[in-house]
Amino acid sequence: MKYDRGDVAFGVDPFGNGKNARPWVIVSDDTHPFYGEQYVALTLTSKTWYDDGVELRDDHWVRGGMPEDSKVVTWGLGSLAHDDLDPDRWQGTLRPTAVDTCVERAVGYMGLDRQHE
Repeated sequence: MKYDRGDVAFGVDPFGNGKNARPWVIVSDDTHPFYGEQYVALTLTSKTWYDDGVELRDDHWVRGGMPEDSKVVTWGLGSLAHDDLDPDRWQGTLRPTAVDTCVERAVGYMGLDRQHE
């Protein structure tokens, strides 16, 4: 199984102790040089104290969903190997417009939206 842009699956948690998986939304597409082997992804959280995340509503999902209210942590960018994701814990697929919103916000943290001096 290859993951496509918008797929949400649980995988390795680089911010934890390595024992617990966390959900990720795949934001790269088939133009990634290692598509199917490696993915660019953003983390999700159910923590309510993150004000700047993108809240996932029912209408953001093409299919599936999360068991708890969740937000995409748009500054939580990762590069995951295919084997870092658990195919038994695929959660669903987000609509392209929801993924675009998350990516646009993530790019803002990298300074691309600032004018060059």
